[in-house]
Amino acid sequence: MMALALWFAAFVGLIVAAAVASARGRSSPTDVAGRNVVAVAAVAYAAVIVASTWIWSGAPASEGRADRLREGASVDVTMSGVRVGLARVLTIGHAADASVHVPGAGADVLARIEVDATGEATARATAPASIVIAVTGGADPAMLAAQRGCSPDRHIYTLPRGAAIVVIECEDTTPLRAFIVRRDRKQAELSISPLSWHGRFVPERRTLRAGDALRLGGAGEAIPGLVTWDVVAPRDAVAMLAIPIDPTACAQWSPVAGAARTAPAGCDVLAGAFELSAHPLVPDAEAVFERAARSGLVIAAPALLLMIVVLLSPRRARRAGVVGRGLRLAVVSGGLVALICWRLAWAYRIDMLRELALGSRTLENELAAIAIGAALAGNAVLALDVLDGASPIRRGLAAIAGWAVWLVIGWLVIGIEVELTSTRIGVLGLSLVAATIPLAGEIWRSITRVIAVDSHTDKRHGRLGAGASGASTPSTGTRPGFARADEPVDVDPVASAASASSNEIDADRIDNLPARSPRVRERFTLARVGVELVLGAIAGIALVAHATASRVRRSSRGMPRCGRCWFTTRRGFAAFASGWPWAGRCCASGRTMPA
Repeated sequence: MMALALWFAAFVGLIVAAAVASARGRSSPTDVAGRNVVAVAAVAYAAVIVASTWIWSGAPASEGRADRLREGASVDVTMSGVRVGLARVLTIGHAADASVHVPGAGADVLARIEVDATGEATARATAPASIVIAVTGGADPAMLAAQRGCSPDRHIYTLPRGAAIVVIECEDTTPLRAFIVRRDRKQAELSISPLSWHGRFVPERRTLRAGDALRLGGAGEAIPGLVTWDVVAPRDAVAMLAIPIDPTACAQWSPVAGAARTAPAGCDVLAGAFELSAHPLVPDAEAVFERAARSGLVIAAPALLLMIVVLLSPRRARRAGVVGRGLRLAVVSGGLVALICWRLAWAYRIDMLRELALGSRTLENELAAIAIGAALAGNAVLALDVLDGASPIRRGLAAIAGWAVWLVIGWLVIGIEVELTSTRIGVLGLSLVAATIPLAGEIWRSITRVIAVDSHTDKRHGRLGAGASGASTPSTGTRPGFARADEPVDVDPVASAASASSNEIDADRIDNLPARSPRVRERFTLARVGVELVLGAIAGIALVAHATASRVRRSSRGMPRCGRCWFTTRRGFAAFASGWPWAGRCCASGRTMPA
């Protein structure tokens, strides 16, 4: 909480510095900022960005990881396969004497694999409710099995080395389970991976907790204190596995050297004949912080590069107005870095709880970071002193070039691979519009200036007409203010001199119309920045309130705990509730997941 308060104080200080510099730049545009001032501002801005990535992303992930490990982390264990030696005849079925025993009720023999004297293996289905299909090329076996269905097939398939087949067990026309049978390229053995039907074929998995003792196979004899998982197993094969206290340490899964190794999603463990994949349900704090750091760098770098350019520029280019623009861009960048880091942490949490892997939410937020960084790069280009006085077309082309270059750089830095859909193209389009937004303000000010000048010009012409009307002597039958051509006009010298003096004063006012006195401009700027400060404070208070609520939820005692409550309406809208101690009450009616 102290770190959060210090970060918020530093961010408010950055806002105040931007307000003072902007007011100074508009009241005294010819003032020059010292290099020390620009250097201090750049260092303070960099410190705020680094603190943002840790406070809003790295710290929550680290604290969540420590909490899960201390309370006993949940582990998602997936049955990757069962190793079976390739004998002369191998059967797969529910019979007790089957070479590969399938738990539950069903046909004694579902499939039969035979090996002849030359080493050629063939496979065929032996039960009316079983089917054997071949896996060709690099096709997904689970997808092929789902598309195949339960129509009878009595073909005999060969099983050469490195090839695979799928054995499907059905009940009437509904699939129950499937087995992917792969033949090893070098050794005389098979790897059998069981799949369960849940609208599609998925690997068999079970959720355990750190400290549990797991027994694989042998479900006929229950042992108190052991978690028994009745899975497909070779005949009379049983294995024991202890879930370590720290399931993220792969070396602690097995005392046998080489039996457990690190995998991208967790740990791959070999327990006897069983191949398991363990995925601890704890935050990967290093990966979360790395993603936040990359995204923060893409968003914050344009403003920092602008400050560095100003710092290294000669005296004439370090005017107060340019420094004010750089600090305003730094304030916007700092707030957006905090926001995107916070969103990345929550997107990762939701993806892992729903899909046990990085999903679309994390990718969409990383794409948003790239788009935001490109937009800020376009604004940074427009803030450069060399473009002051250039035409709007030239400034627009420069902003678009900066946007495009930084878009490519951001894509390379973050390194995401996404398909460009219409929605994502729209996000990039909005980013391009945001990169050229300052030009819209300049064009609007030019239009209002022209309208104001025209209005004052019309008023001046009206006064000139009135002065001429008063100086002339209208004749009978003519309109007031006009004289006939054949009649002399009497001109009052005093009125003519007053009219000429009025015209000179009006012309001088028109020439100096866009300018304001320095005091008026400074007050106007401070008032506008004050409004921005209030809005920024409201946003900061909202973020602090959320962080406080999260800490209250973690420290609450005797209250129901849940990370989120998903309930689906008739339209399929998924609602999310988390962050408060009483969120668990909501979860009583929905699917509860650990915090």
